[in-house]
Order: sequence, then C-alpha cells, then structure tokens
Amino acid sequence: MTSGRLPGITALRGLSSRLLAISLGVLVALALIEGGLRLFQLAPHETLRTVSAAGFERVPGLFTPGQDFVSLKKPALPHRIRINALGYRGGEIDPPQPEELRVLMIGDSFTFGDFVDSRETLPAQLEGMLRRDCGEVPMSDVTVINAGIGGTTIVGQREMARRALPLEPDLVVLTVSENDVVDLRRPLWHELAENRRMKSRLPFSILYPALHHTAL
Repeated sequence: MTSGRLPGITALRGLSSRLLAISLGVLVALALIEGGLRLFQLAPHETLRTVSAAGFERVPGLFTPGQDFVSLKKPALPHRIRINALGYRGGEIDPPQPEELRVLMIGDSFTFGDFVDSRETLPAQLEGMLRRDCGEVPMSDVTVINAGIGGTTIVGQREMARRALPLEPDLVVLTVSENDVVDLRRPLWHELAENRRMKSRLPFSILYPALHHTAL
C-alpha cells in the first residue's frame, strides 16, 4: 500500500515544484519589466486615483484624499498633484468663516490643471489674485475650491456643484471649452460611476489598491 502511493506522491511533488518554478519565473519577469518601465520612464508608476463607492459617500470631491505625488503622465512635463481631505485638488479647506469669500470652480482639465503643479492651477492663481486685490476690504480671506475633473462636461460639472453645496460657496464659476459639447455624447460622469462600482467588488477591491502603484 505504501509503495503504491509513492509514484503518486512523487508526481505531485514534481508538479508542485514545476508550478513553483513557473510562479517564481513569472514574478521575476514582472519585476524586471516593472523596473525597466520605471527606469526608462516608459509608464508612470503613480497616477491619480478616484474614490471608491464608499469614498463617494464620504467626501464631496471625486479623488481619493491624501494623494501627494509627482505625476509623470507626460515625462517631459512632471508636475505635483496634491489632493486634500475633501477629495479636491489643492490645499486643505477649513470650515466656512463669516468674513470669507468662498469660490467654487468647476470644469474639465483646464480647471483641474493638467500638467501644472497644484499651486499653478487656474483656481490657485485666482485665489492668489483675489487675496491680493481684496486685501483692503472686510472679505480679505478668500478660498477658491478646485472641483475640476478632466474629461467631464456639464453633466458631471452640475453634479460636482451639487455635491459642494454643504461647503457653502458664495460663488460658482464654470469654465467651458469647445470639446465639452462633444463630450456630451458620452458623459464621463457615468463612466466614473461604473468605475466606482467595479473597484468596490471582489477581486478588484483587493487588486486595485495594490496594482495601482505599479507601472504595469
């Protein structure tokens, strides 16, 4: 009986060894590819993340809070992206103050500020200009919220304005470009909703956070 089991056990061990060798080979190959992509900057290893379904219920912005990295989406145009605790690009936003002028800017990539540092975006520059120009009036404290999302059109921008109402903006500024009309054929807002649902389901809820930080 014991001798009859030996061939089966030997075959099983051989199969296990082969599977282990193949798995290690795949891991080494993936590590080499990852290293090559990073070394030669053929693909960014850190990209902007949008919120999950749970995050969508917690914050008014659409980006995962706490991100702070240099984007290499275009290696020739490295730029720093910082996402605050509310899911918007830029610095932290304090609760509304009585003498504060609060502006909400919504729009697409022109508002978000593709390929420029967070301090160089249109909302950040507007905030700086208003702070300088309103220095002698009571409402000298100015906050401009960057609610821009690249690729969106009026459908998503309307929803972003609604989601920001609890922040009590005094003024909402919508920036529009000509491609927004074309984008109406397939609003990105609906694709982002599907993306949130997908990231919240197994196995993507486990794989996405880990794989997102790889160039692969």
